[in-house]
Amino acid sequence: MATPDDALHRPRLVALVGNPNTGKSSLFNLLTGLRQKVGNFPGVTVERRTGDLTLPDGQALQLLDLPGLYSLIARSPDEAVVTDVLLDEGHAMHPQAVVLVADASNLKRNLYLASQVLELGLPAVVALTLQDMAERYGIYTDTAALAQRLGVPVVAVNPRTGQGKEGLLAALATPLAPPPRQFLYADAEAYRRLLALAGQPAHKGQLAADTIARYKQLEAITAQVQSQRPSLRQSITQRLDKVLLHPLWGYATFLLVLFAVFQAVFALAAYPMDAIDAGVAWASEALQALLPDAWYTRLLTEGLVPGIGGILVFVPQIAILFTLIAILEDTGYMARVVFMSDKIMRRFGLSGRSVVPLFSGLACAVPAIMAARTIENRRERLLTILVTPFMSCSARLPVFTVLTALAVPEARVWGIFSLQGLVLMAMYLAGSFFALASAWVLKQFVPARGRTVFMLELPWFKAPRWQAVAMEAFVKSRTFVLDAGRVILVISLVLWFLASYGPGQAMDQAEARARTAATLNRATEAEVAAYAATARLEASYAGLLGHALEPAIRPLGFDWRIGISLIASFAAREVFVGTMATIHSIGQDFADEQTLIDRLRQARDPETGQPSYRPSVAFSLMVFYLLAMQCMSTFAIVRRETQSWAWASGQLVGMTALAWLCSWIVFVLLD
Repeated sequence: MATPDDALHRPRLVALVGNPNTGKSSLFNLLTGLRQKVGNFPGVTVERRTGDLTLPDGQALQLLDLPGLYSLIARSPDEAVVTDVLLDEGHAMHPQAVVLVADASNLKRNLYLASQVLELGLPAVVALTLQDMAERYGIYTDTAALAQRLGVPVVAVNPRTGQGKEGLLAALATPLAPPPRQFLYADAEAYRRLLALAGQPAHKGQLAADTIARYKQLEAITAQVQSQRPSLRQSITQRLDKVLLHPLWGYATFLLVLFAVFQAVFALAAYPMDAIDAGVAWASEALQALLPDAWYTRLLTEGLVPGIGGILVFVPQIAILFTLIAILEDTGYMARVVFMSDKIMRRFGLSGRSVVPLFSGLACAVPAIMAARTIENRRERLLTILVTPFMSCSARLPVFTVLTALAVPEARVWGIFSLQGLVLMAMYLAGSFFALASAWVLKQFVPARGRTVFMLELPWFKAPRWQAVAMEAFVKSRTFVLDAGRVILVISLVLWFLASYGPGQAMDQAEARARTAATLNRATEAEVAAYAATARLEASYAGLLGHALEPAIRPLGFDWRIGISLIASFAAREVFVGTMATIHSIGQDFADEQTLIDRLRQARDPETGQPSYRPSVAFSLMVFYLLAMQCMSTFAIVRRETQSWAWASGQLVGMTALAWLCSWIVFVLLD
């Protein structure tokens, strides 16, 4: 039975509240370290993060990282969650106090949200972040004067270095009282009622007047607590923006940046990829030599090692791609791309806010689709969700890399640029084209409900935080390897079994027929062994499954072996490479340390004798993987975010049909 003393030791719940990109999540990580939990708010799909920390006096405290927002007037699902938590005192996650995270370089905008929260009467501490960055651009803030004007403690803190952490913890350890001053409302309860009714048309005029009056007060406060001096960095940012935001040169610069990114992905990753590929072949050879000729040896050398190696070999490319994307985001350049793209996006039924989920789709469609929650307009949010899977995610990168190596020679354009890098960039641009084209088509069938105004405050340009960039690349690469690895481990085991066993004596009989035919044709011993291995695979359970699918994919240039990979890929696209590695390793001798690319180049279509992966087939297969959704996780998240089986199923069927049609056109034109 709980006692009153027990309540004294229960963790207090404190919420972190702030605008996006203010360092709020970095501050959460600084304060909680590894003591974090991730889940969803009750009844909704919006993610919540909680963490534990201990104050200097030994008091335990629970910290809640709320989604970033600009105003308590909720317009998106994420914002609605925050307002529910802060307004409803009976909410399970209602905090006893809040930490208001404010960016010193955009103080007036950040104080708008802070003033709304203070109006609610919640005890608060203001954590002033990015003050060092603001000072580099000539903006200086008097924290003592700001604390006096707001009536709550103000602590300057740098989440990157940890400077100011102890001061913030000390402020939280001090008993916090409700803020003494109100901005526009003497009664906090009246303001709560107004915010609760914010969605009703009758209150729009009052809310607009509230916003105007509030900004007048905040402008006066900011003028009293901040001073600004001319800065070289500020001048440089303004000069860069004249080019980067130009209606012509801005887009040209963006294309050049993309060009450089994909050239770097191929050029920098070549050597580590070759080393990993050779290491996997060596490991298979070594295991064959050390272990007896038994089923478990074949399981290791023909299943697990090639399958997992088929993913590890692409870690260098994925790490480089994520590193470069993180640099673009951290310097402030991606915000310019978002701002610049809004006018174009409007023509396709999207908005500038759609750029963030679409660009995030280069990593993974699942979190990218979840990121669309911040889009206020329902139609824009729905269209963004439906077209995001066209963006080439990291799971497609291994597929594109293998097929590009098979279809495109290692040549240089003008003696400088990698032809394979140009093809890879073309695939990514093609994905973007189909995303926008699909959005334009879909917007004809999804009615518009009002018009949204896109506002974005551009950050100052700054040098990337290399530690943060490295951590981003590491976390994304690790997530790719671990998530893909679990799927590949299961798929490789199942596929090895399906490819190594068949009904009755079918595999032995097929091998005997193949050996007899090869011998009569005076084939060499190596050729006889290759024919026998192919015959056994074709008669296996996997071969039967591939043959069942072959009539539907033969017009695309695909044979039954590719059919096996297509089926396996619906668990995850990246399984394609591991599946092909497993299929083309069954019965192979690794004495010559053949790499996966070498084995695929030597594969032949048993019916025509042509290379199985000639350019027409490789490009056809690339187009299919570019356009087909082939991801059950994406299907599940679309169903959850749209709350509709119809939209999710229509997306899956529509993308698959489009992939088949375009793949067929490419094969017919090139073959």
